[in-house]
Amino acid sequence: MDDMIRDLTKESDIAFGSHLYQEVARRLVDAGLNLAFFAFTTREHSSCARTLDGDDTVSCPVLTLYLRYNADFRQTGIDPHHGNWDDKWAQTRTVRDALNAILQRHGLDNCYVSGRTFIFVRTLEELAFRQLGKECADEVKRLVIAEAPGVHVDGVYWDGAGYYVLMRDKADYKRVKRNVRANVTKAVPKLLASADTDGIARTTKLRLNLDMVRSFPCNSCVGDGQLRRFGRAIACTGAAVASGS
Repeated sequence: MDDMIRDLTKESDIAFGSHLYQEVARRLVDAGLNLAFFAFTTREHSSCARTLDGDDTVSCPVLTLYLRYNADFRQTGIDPHHGNWDDKWAQTRTVRDALNAILQRHGLDNCYVSGRTFIFVRTLEELAFRQLGKECADEVKRLVIAEAPGVHVDGVYWDGAGYYVLMRDKADYKRVKRNVRANVTKAVPKLLASADTDGIARTTKLRLNLDMVRSFPCNSCVGDGQLRRFGRAIACTGAAVASGS
């Protein structure tokens, strides 16, 4: 988990752990946020912009808050599919004003300070859940095979919200779907929970998708390289914030 946080904050324009970072973090916690960490991008480095009157665009700073749990995110009322691009989150102005006040007090210029700063919100639980899903894919494959001895599973791929279990043989597919799917679906959350040594991922709802390897002209011609490419294609379609329960 620490490595993940370092990766997400290494390019932040407010250095993780710095005096300025700690001051901003304390202010956000005082505002009632269950904050895990945050990252900040100045206007100069930002890839986000707002459209002004006359269709002009201006780059804007970005503050991304990582709350601890998905339940914290749901309490914000932000639509997980649209985010806070429209500034409709009730605490947007409070957070922005508090951030700007601290930045101004530290003598920072308008690359940092802006009335148009985007405030985005994600969760540490979401990140942990996605990482655990990737790490446990092989265990899920072994679980399916243990529940249905003799079946051949070509691959198990994670899309951020559930697993795709791929098989070539139609009989194996039907057998797993009929006799194994329910048991595996119940067992996988326990598997993820046991792997979650940080105790962050509380999400228990996920999908278990079964499919035949039928995306190619001849199943017998499908090689491991093609399966890996198929897995990467699935990964690129990952869902947004996991819903939890």
